[in-house]
Amino acid sequence: MNILIFLIAFAIFIYLLTLALRLKTWVRSMRHDIYNIRDELSTFKRSNEKANAKILTAASNIAAESVNASCINSLGFEFPVFMGGPSIDTHHARNLLFLLQERKPQAILELGSGSSTIIIARALQLMGASPNRHISVDHEERFLNNTKELARLNSVDELIQFEYCPLQPEDGFPHPWYSRIPALAGSLKFDFVLIDGPPAYEDGLGRTREPALTVLRPYLADNAVIILDDANRVGEQNVVKAWQEKYPEFSLYHATEGKGVAIFTLGA
Repeated sequence: MNILIFLIAFAIFIYLLTLALRLKTWVRSMRHDIYNIRDELSTFKRSNEKANAKILTAASNIAAESVNASCINSLGFEFPVFMGGPSIDTHHARNLLFLLQERKPQAILELGSGSSTIIIARALQLMGASPNRHISVDHEERFLNNTKELARLNSVDELIQFEYCPLQPEDGFPHPWYSRIPALAGSLKFDFVLIDGPPAYEDGLGRTREPALTVLRPYLADNAVIILDDANRVGEQNVVKAWQEKYPEFSLYHATEGKGVAIFTLGA
């Protein structure tokens, strides 16, 4: 009898021990699942916050673009001047108008003609501050002629000097750059330079605009401002770094809205 009671008690003990071990394993598994769920919820929360931030940023950019476009249209164009795509965007145009109003430049050089050409000429015309020279350069005759026609349709063609400058090899640089620039500059000292060419969006051509500051440095006024478009792209960012190292006398402001612009200034 005592042996039977012992065996029964021992069996119950083994059963309870097995149950306890299973319970321990189950608790451990549940704890692991809870941790995983918590991590997944945390990851989802971070992803959701990032997505919301992107949505808010996109919405803010769209709203800003609309406001900018409305203000730019108030320049009173007689024929539509489109922005975005290969042309400057409305964020760039806003910065451009601010700088024109602040500086009222007298010698302007644009590398890459287009919508900016018309905006600059029209804005300065409205301000009664037409420059002594406004030279707009392009390496594509078709684009240059399109800009000429756009200027004519908006009655500012006589305020602009259009120049066809095919690309040619540039000493010290791997990619071709505009020809005839020193000859066009002559004794001029440019106080306002807009760089939106040559095209630099294709693979391997990200630094095609780098020669600009090296070639133009002798032809810049002491208060010159140089505006590099598409400054959010990797290629242009590398150009900016190279210019900062080579020309520390310039101060830099990077406006990141839209496609981004890098604004280099001399003097105060």
